Amino acid sequence: MVRKDGINVSHPLSGDSPLVAAFGPRASMLTGPLRIGHREVLTQGPVAVAQDFDGDGVPDTASLRREFELLDVGEQTTPAGTFTACVLRATTTTYTVFFSGGGPLATQISRSSDWIAPGVGTVTSAGTTQDTRAGTAPIERSFSYTLTGYRVGSLSGGVVD
Repeated sequence: MVRKDGINVSHPLSGDSPLVAAFGPRASMLTGPLRIGHREVLTQGPVAVAQDFDGDGVPDTASLRREFELLDVGEQTTPAGTFTACVLRATTTTYTVFFSGGGPLATQISRSSDWIAPGVGTVTSAGTTQDTRAGTAPIERSFSYTLTGYRVGSLSGGVVD
């Protein structure tokens, strides 16, 4: 995959099935059948911060929640080619840092929709990231990526440097 800034990005799960690519290496740990509408919380709980942002001598804390949902299966066409049987995965990640004395310092919420092609990996991705810090207005950024070329084993398409 090539980002808009021209940098080549390797998909770490490009050789795996679309479901493994959609859910990552933890696909075997998912509960229930994988079907359209399946939702799974893969990460939830406290995260070590090891920083003292409020300067009270006590490390602050954080929480992380990452949730995936299968939304659709379909065909996607990109500059790298047309891909059939792609899985559409929606991801929401919420990361919040809390002052040790209480109250949130900052929250980042990322939402993305990714089409994952069998044997190739992510072919399109789009989403938003919203950062909210205590006492400031939220900042939202959008992003999108489209596969322009790939080479996975004997498969290839589009322009590859």
